[in-house]
Amino acid sequence: MTTLLAQTSAPIDYVPALDPFGLPAPAWALELLLMFGMLVHFAFMNFVLGGAVIASALDALTLMGRANHNATVRVIWQVLPVALSLTITTGVVPLLVVQTLFGSFFYTANVLLGLTWCATIPLLIVAFYAAYVLSYKLGNALSGRLGSWNQSAGKRLPISLACALLFAAVAWILTSNHVLSIQPEHWPQDGKWAQNRLVATPGTSVPRFAHFVGGSVAVAGLWLVCIGWWRRARGLDPPSITDSMIRTGLLVFVTMVLVAAILGPAFVALLPQEVRQSLFRPNPYAVLWWLGLLGVLVQLVLGYAALRQPGQFRWVCGLIVAAAVSLIGMLAARENVRQAYLGRAVVGFELRDWSIRTQPTSIAMFLVFLVLSLIAIGWLLWASARAPKTPRHEN
Repeated sequence: MTTLLAQTSAPIDYVPALDPFGLPAPAWALELLLMFGMLVHFAFMNFVLGGAVIASALDALTLMGRANHNATVRVIWQVLPVALSLTITTGVVPLLVVQTLFGSFFYTANVLLGLTWCATIPLLIVAFYAAYVLSYKLGNALSGRLGSWNQSAGKRLPISLACALLFAAVAWILTSNHVLSIQPEHWPQDGKWAQNRLVATPGTSVPRFAHFVGGSVAVAGLWLVCIGWWRRARGLDPPSITDSMIRTGLLVFVTMVLVAAILGPAFVALLPQEVRQSLFRPNPYAVLWWLGLLGVLVQLVLGYAALRQPGQFRWVCGLIVAAAVSLIGMLAARENVRQAYLGRAVVGFELRDWSIRTQPTSIAMFLVFLVLSLIAIGWLLWASARAPKTPRHEN
């Protein structure tokens, strides 16, 4: 590429032009599809990253003699490989839509990250096999067969930490890609086009990454609560184990939501003024974000009630609804911030600039396979939830 200086005070002139073929469907329809795809993807992805972090922390606490979390860790690693498969599968929809709406920015960020971006797949493969090793060594959580590492936190911890770090590395790469894609003025470095970057803009990437990991741990904690209640209903564990699992998940969830409520305003304050203002300007994305913030307050209230009355499932139902509202709100804020960054005068990108050339055949084919995939995922989850009751008495 030609050496170019990033102009931050005047419109930059090296952003690739819009595809002359235009969009295959109206932008609003693709935005809805993106939001839906991200919601389903994040539901599983959060358990993968957050679950690995929680399992590592619980193993460390077990080794320190603070508590015995062997049964909880065992369940996490039995669920995690399946959740990882669903994370990768459900990531296809948002990936395709992002490439369609913001391809010029997305692909350029990929090229500039270079080998860093290419490392995503090898890192996921290694993490996948490591998770399967733990799942195998811990036995079959559904049938009650215990593995050789069921009571060996010391043997699990190194691989658990490795998995958590590998998933965190993938999350860092995806965060860097996103941040770089919405800040074209930082594509050149010191007047040159540099590849194989490990970080785009630290001032933006680090807070986003911290918010991403913290949110994943919170959602994984809520997943743990739901799994504990399901295992209690199926009689898969003694009450002492399911009670510990539920309480641990609640503590993790409420703690991380409280941290997010405290540090969230600081993250918003770090945004450029014109981007920050978009969050408070009435538009569909902003309204969803405001509802998401309300959901955070509701989660704190219901979380406190659930910790005081852990035997009341109604509090958990309320937490699930409130968490879903907040997740939708956070995803809406993410898209609002993306479009605000790209809509700055220095970039000048607007979705309405796209021409629309509807491709009904391609859209219909995509929707058919999307529905079939969702049916398959729903059936897998339903089949797991309806698995035979297997009373267990192992610790």
